[in-house]
Amino acid sequence: MHSPAKRKVAGPQLFARWFWLVYLPLGLLLAVFILFVAGLLPSQGIPALIFLAVWGLLAMRLIFERRRLGLYIPPPKTFVIWTAAVTGLVLGGGVLFWIGAGSLNTNTGVAMFILGGFLMILAVTAPAFKLIDFGFRRFGRMIKRLISKIA
Repeated sequence: MHSPAKRKVAGPQLFARWFWLVYLPLGLLLAVFILFVAGLLPSQGIPALIFLAVWGLLAMRLIFERRRLGLYIPPPKTFVIWTAAVTGLVLGGGVLFWIGAGSLNTNTGVAMFILGGFLMILAVTAPAFKLIDFGFRRFGRMIKRLISKIA
């Protein structure tokens, strides 16, 4: 049985919706499930795990339906680049942090520990800074349009 030809569905807005409704909940489900299996999930997190599991079933249904229809939703290149950069920062920072934590009695170990922690914090805050920058630019354009209408 052959698969139907892939039809490309254009638009970064569609990918953004797909990301927030399908891929992100599945990733959260995986993370929460790992915490549950490790015994680190508090009892208040069990309803969240159940909710994410039900959402995950719906998300998997959407993925199978998309594949059955042969739809392809390409991610924007900037999304792929940002994801790779954040992943690289987390992995590099984690390795430096781990190696530095093993040798905190030396100056090099302390420097690696601090640098690794900084890179991991940067990986968490960089996307937030990008969102803030985007918001300020949009707000600035809105103010500029309002001033041009008044003048």
